[in-house]
Amino acid sequence: SLNFHSLLKVWKQGFVQDSSKLLVHSIVITNAKITAMAKSSINIAPDYNQYPWRHVNSIHQVFHDSPVLLSLELTTLSLYSLLILHAIRRRKLSVLLAATISGAVNEVVFTSLPIVNNFWHAQAWLMLGPRLPAWQPALYGLFIYVACQSADILHSFGWNSRIGRAAVAGILAFLLLFPMDAVCVRFVAYTWHDSDPLLADRVMGVAAGNGMFAVAFPFCFAALTASSRRFGPAIACLLSTPSMVLLTLPLDQFVGDGVPTQTSLIALLVGMTSIVVVAASFTSGSPESSKTTADLTIPLVGFIYYLVLLSVSILADPAGQKSVGFHQPLSPIGPCLGDITDLSASGRQRQIYLCPNELSAATRDVLDPTCDPTRSIDQHWYVVCGRPFDSAGNSGGSRRTFVIKLACIAALGMLGLTSCQRGLS
Repeated sequence: SLNFHSLLKVWKQGFVQDSSKLLVHSIVITNAKITAMAKSSINIAPDYNQYPWRHVNSIHQVFHDSPVLLSLELTTLSLYSLLILHAIRRRKLSVLLAATISGAVNEVVFTSLPIVNNFWHAQAWLMLGPRLPAWQPALYGLFIYVACQSADILHSFGWNSRIGRAAVAGILAFLLLFPMDAVCVRFVAYTWHDSDPLLADRVMGVAAGNGMFAVAFPFCFAALTASSRRFGPAIACLLSTPSMVLLTLPLDQFVGDGVPTQTSLIALLVGMTSIVVVAASFTSGSPESSKTTADLTIPLVGFIYYLVLLSVSILADPAGQKSVGFHQPLSPIGPCLGDITDLSASGRQRQIYLCPNELSAATRDVLDPTCDPTRSIDQHWYVVCGRPFDSAGNSGGSRRTFVIKLACIAALGMLGLTSCQRGLS
């Protein structure tokens, strides 16, 4: 009996020790697997040096992949060069540079923050970084500078309210950037996160949040630029983004249920329009108005800009465009890994992986992420192809509808730019 109990005691001790070792070993292995899975699935910022991005890509290859992208890039860079000459002549170069730098900083910051990181650009002819085409900061400089300079002319017509002029700049900037975003999304020059709540509500394929940004950021930039004659551009460069967040956050919370929606975008536009109406009622006849000469460069830039966007929308085929480069991480072959999520800036969950068979309607209407696997490298770098306007199951509307909407926005934009030359009379 004693021998049996002794053997049982020894066996229990050995079993417990072995079990403990096995448990610890299992925990270590499981933890390592979880860590590896986390690293592989939440690898939002991969090692970009492992990928074939270049500061200067072959212009022939870019044209072959996406003639629309190259057209938009060359148009933006050409118009930006024209605005540099305009800014030097008008002694407004600091404003143009501040707008450009602010745009570049926004792009870098928002693509680097894991809780944002919800948009990707196709590899263009000129690249400042792996995810920053050179034409994007130029686009920021273009639409903000054109809007701000158009609004600034109103000061010569008795518009003494800085906030009123800033509201005009915000509306004009929206009319400039929104159609560019719509064309870029439709022709896959941009790709956006498929399941981020911040981008869920879209108009013409453009996220309502982007529309709010197009209004609020230039409004804050224009107001801050006017705050100081000497240091205004520097102040705007530093504080425009925080000011924009403070302006739009209450609208998102109380009107948009915590995320940007069409309702919150409309509320912002109505608010800006109300400011303009009130400011217009307090204008005074200024002696400077009779001496004011028209600035034809700004309307000319706007005309060329809208003409290219409309021409692309009428003539180009979205199905003939390819977006090569970084995109939302693609789900591996097999079951969709939709249960692997992370936290977006909205405080809500979003899927990390893009599942080709479970795309949202907004994404499915405009792109195919599995069209050219031969040129894809891995889940981060692959080729996305555009879809035609009349593709099966497309809920985004016909080409005619898209062009008509774009033409209406362009007409309003040109009306705004030319009216500012006459004091909005």
